[in-house]
Amino acid sequence: MFQNQRNVKMIFSNTNKMLYNKKCNAILDTAMVVVVLVVMGVLSIITWSVWGDLSPEVYDAVNESTEATESLDVIDNNYTSLFDGIFLFIFMGLWIMTLVASWMIDSHPIFFAISLILFVIVLVGAVYLGNFYEEIITDSAFNDAYQDFPATHYILTNLLMFGIVIGSTIMIVLYGKSRL
Repeated sequence: MFQNQRNVKMIFSNTNKMLYNKKCNAILDTAMVVVVLVVMGVLSIITWSVWGDLSPEVYDAVNESTEATESLDVIDNNYTSLFDGIFLFIFMGLWIMTLVASWMIDSHPIFFAISLILFVIVLVGAVYLGNFYEEIITDSAFNDAYQDFPATHYILTNLLMFGIVIGSTIMIVLYGKSRL
């Protein structure tokens, strides 16, 4: 019993050391949030566009089954609002989780200068990802599917602004907590 308690204490002390020894967290977390948002938004729009192309054929294939037709109607009626809400929920959840993780990390203010330089690089990457999203939605193959996702479209077309806000709040929490 005593040996197991010592192992548990050792595991928790190693976990705390891993959490509190990340110094450049603001940059990696901001980059992760931006990439996850772009990937999820683009995949949602591509999926909806593909569904729009395939749904008439699927309806024709299951025309005899009323249960299948009702299930397809549910997909048609709920997909866009559901995935737009999920996107918004994940956006807010990632932002809050990175703020909490930044609060738990013990960092020295000397890393602020390095973080600021790397933050500019992440913002340049956010501009490129925003342009990638713009190219995807202007492609004629997607038939204006982005219009069914208003929150996703707003966040991804203003990705640079949201990246600045997210990164700034993370750096304020990460380096400003020593002033409290």
